[in-house]
Amino acid sequence: MEGSIYRMAATKMEKYIVRLAIVLDAMRYGCDGKPIIELSGWAMEGALKLVDYYLICGMKARENFKYDPLTKLSILQKRIYKRIPVTFTTGEGVEIAVAMGMGERTFKSWLTTDFFILTQRGHYERRYK
Repeated sequence: MEGSIYRMAATKMEKYIVRLAIVLDAMRYGCDGKPIIELSGWAMEGALKLVDYYLICGMKARENFKYDPLTKLSILQKRIYKRIPVTFTTGEGVEIAVAMGMGERTFKSWLTTDFFILTQRGHYERRYK
């Protein structure tokens, strides 16, 4: 599957090579003032490097979107995280966490991690809905 996605993206990017080469030659013309009669080899090489760069970045971004940050959590943390509302107060969160078996201090420490966003004093939002 991953290989076919790369091939589809590469096929699409092939259409941009000439456009990118034109842009590179136009930028060079703006700097040097040399007239553009035909696309230069320099611009084509630059366009190929840009396409490779964008394809690599696209594949890396795709990998990042497949990652589920909740896999870092313990089973108890996952259960609590899914049980608390998207927006909640510290008291509401503590009440749910303690009822499910997590200590109050442990929950309050957990609130300072990247899994929660402090919207205002005592009010939080789950980062991952």
